[in-house]
Amino acid sequence: MPGLKIFRWLGISSLLAYRVVSWALLITSFVFALIVCAARFWLLPNIESFREPIAQHLSAATGQRVTIGKLEGHWSGVNLQLTLNDFVLFDQASQPALKLAQVNSVLSWWSLVYWEPRFDLIGIDGPDLEIRRDTRGVISVAGIEMGKSVDGGGLSDWLLRQDEIIIHGATIKWQDDLRQATLLALTNVDFRLENFGSHHRFGLRAVPPEKLASPLDVRGDLTGRATEALAQWNGQLFAQLDYTDIAAWREWVEFPVQLPQGVGAVRLWTALKKGEPSEMTADVQLAHVRTRLATEARELQLDELKGRISWKLLADGFEVKTSKLGMSANALVLQPMDLLLRYRNSNSVRNKPANGELQLNAVDLEPLAAFADSLPIAPALLREFDQYKPRGSLYDMTLRWSGEWPQPEQYTLKSRFVNLGVNAVGRLPGLQNVSGQIDCNEKGGTLALNTQNSTVELPRVFAQKLAFDMLNAQAGWQLNGAQYEVKLNTVAFSNPGVTGTLSGSYQAAAGRGMADITASLSRVDARSVLPYLPLQMPEEPRQWLEASLLGGTSKDVKVRLRGNLNDFPFPEGRGGLFEVTARVNGGVLEFANNWPRIENIDADLTFRGRRMDIVAREGSILGAKLARVRVEIADLTSATRTLTVNGEAEGPTAEFINFIEKSPVGAMTDRFTSGLRAEGAGKLALKLSIPLANTRDTRVSGAYQFLNNSIESTESLFPTVEQVNARLEFTDSSLRVANGTLNLLGGPATINVATLRDGTRINIAGRVNMDNVRRTTNAFFAQSLTGSTDWKAAVILRKQFADMVIESSLQGVTSALPAPFAKAPADLLPVRFERIVVNALQDRVLFSVGNVVAAQLQRRRDGARSVFE
Repeated sequence: MPGLKIFRWLGISSLLAYRVVSWALLITSFVFALIVCAARFWLLPNIESFREPIAQHLSAATGQRVTIGKLEGHWSGVNLQLTLNDFVLFDQASQPALKLAQVNSVLSWWSLVYWEPRFDLIGIDGPDLEIRRDTRGVISVAGIEMGKSVDGGGLSDWLLRQDEIIIHGATIKWQDDLRQATLLALTNVDFRLENFGSHHRFGLRAVPPEKLASPLDVRGDLTGRATEALAQWNGQLFAQLDYTDIAAWREWVEFPVQLPQGVGAVRLWTALKKGEPSEMTADVQLAHVRTRLATEARELQLDELKGRISWKLLADGFEVKTSKLGMSANALVLQPMDLLLRYRNSNSVRNKPANGELQLNAVDLEPLAAFADSLPIAPALLREFDQYKPRGSLYDMTLRWSGEWPQPEQYTLKSRFVNLGVNAVGRLPGLQNVSGQIDCNEKGGTLALNTQNSTVELPRVFAQKLAFDMLNAQAGWQLNGAQYEVKLNTVAFSNPGVTGTLSGSYQAAAGRGMADITASLSRVDARSVLPYLPLQMPEEPRQWLEASLLGGTSKDVKVRLRGNLNDFPFPEGRGGLFEVTARVNGGVLEFANNWPRIENIDADLTFRGRRMDIVAREGSILGAKLARVRVEIADLTSATRTLTVNGEAEGPTAEFINFIEKSPVGAMTDRFTSGLRAEGAGKLALKLSIPLANTRDTRVSGAYQFLNNSIESTESLFPTVEQVNARLEFTDSSLRVANGTLNLLGGPATINVATLRDGTRINIAGRVNMDNVRRTTNAFFAQSLTGSTDWKAAVILRKQFADMVIESSLQGVTSALPAPFAKAPADLLPVRFERIVVNALQDRVLFSVGNVVAAQLQRRRDGARSVFE
């Protein structure tokens, strides 16, 4: 069968191959045994005779003339160990370049294969090596240029073909003519090189001058075939200094940045790619650091720099990483952070824009912003740092972008932030002590806030910063070019004056944009509302609310805003809705300067469109109970904004008189009520019209209904008036009483009051019983009067002075002669008087009988005192 034939053929082939390999190994082993025996019993006893051939082979292999003063050898197992005494290496000018008293080596059996001296080990003790870099940049060791092209690659390439080279206790002197540096001497140098074909590993330990550093440890793991092609080598280098003055090394080492000062410990890993550093990692613990990271950057001065810094060259950009990197300067401390910054340049061939990525596990923004102008940051980004002045901390931040910063074409940002603060710039709000997280890109994003004791600043909307004890929010936004839409899913806030929630959306459009917002406040202190008044509200109403709204609370405030904000505040509901409603308890309102405040208000406050209305169900002014009080501004947008107050009050007349005395009405009426005391109650109807732009032009109108009141003058202007029932109507410039009734001196009377150009006129008419007159006055002329009579009085008040004229025919009144006529004939008594006139302003009393003056009494004038005394 075909299958069996194939398996049989494979079996025969395998057996044949096995036999061939077995015989080859057997023959090779036999030949190697013969060579070992020949070398052991023939070569070694005659080793000195091979000194010159070995020197010639070394000269041919290294491209440098070599002489050996004495050659010794012995066996170590199957390895032949050679000792080369008085070893001399000559330069190209045939001058001795390197003299070594002794070189210990182990000859490799590969020498027979490659037909050149190969060693498993070369050991040198205590050499003095001078290494120089000339002005061309060519490095030479002991006068022999490294990497110089000769047959076989030269000395340096021959050394790379040896398995292991060990140098112990050497002294190396480094002279750098290219940098014009002083001589650098390294002592107690131990060096080890291991080669595995094109793979090379080395280690070096040396002691630099004490002022430079502690002992130096350098290691390498490289791949390359020829020193002439170092530009093609790859691998890694490592260096460690437990203490060093880094700045002092700048004479011999070219740093990528200016570093005039810095001391501490350094560990450095460097990756080489085609001879150039492609990646560097440094563990640093430095103090008193001064450096300049970019030409245009400010010098960075640090008290301490500690952590790991890594740099990596990408095919089209670079990458910077830090691990637990922290720094401090003066009082600023940047806590240890892990950072990744990756940047790729644009590629016009592939039409690929520049892009980058930034990752941070944690960073304190305030010290970072303070260090910003010392970091290699683009000027545009520095300007943003200066504008926003960020503070607080970011955690788990990832930022990726595509396009030139600071206006990338695409980006994504995710971060958690704690106690974040930024200044308000443009339309972006200012924040202080805000915590939460953000996830966004160029098309939109989401924001979650969960914070306490925070502040929000919206200078284009509110005059003051808004402070919150608690602020929680879930918000999102979408961007489409210059247009964007913000959605507030849930916003909850609280502070000592306000607790509430907010939801809605805002859409950018031509002008101010479109809004649809609903807010509900479950706890409000009236004074705490004032910072929330938007700047779009005209100045005068805002100032009036700030000055007039002195107290009160509410547990039910609703805010509704919907429509194009270009049409705000949507008069008569055209184009949208703006409405604020609140039920106020315990309110205190001082509606205008010098007017008694309204207290204990239980009212409904409404802003609707351009109107403001306050309807009070309860309240009080100076103890008088208010009812049906309405405060309104009909048009908040009008240039002639006017506040009107309409209200009614019931209470003691004494409180009403107090209201007049403590309000501008008292001045408007020349203190008409000064010195009055009343008992009883009444009803007040009051209307005020207050231009907010000029409150001095306030207009007042009102009426007070006296209900069976008793009124007396504390200055004895007139006797006590009882059973007063009258309606007193007043404005800011007039008083009027029409046909009021009262009881004066036991008799009924009517009263009329009217305002004159320069005063107030009071007319009273009634009937009086002289018995009551005698009981109420000590006037001499009244003591002998009897009977009843009609009378009338006219009082003109001018600036608290009274011009009073009382007239009576005295019909029905009889009297004996008064005291001045006590000695008159008896037939003249009693006398019936036809008329009595009392002129209070001129302080005289005239009695007349017919046309004859019976008496005239002159008294010293004393203001508006009563003539009845």
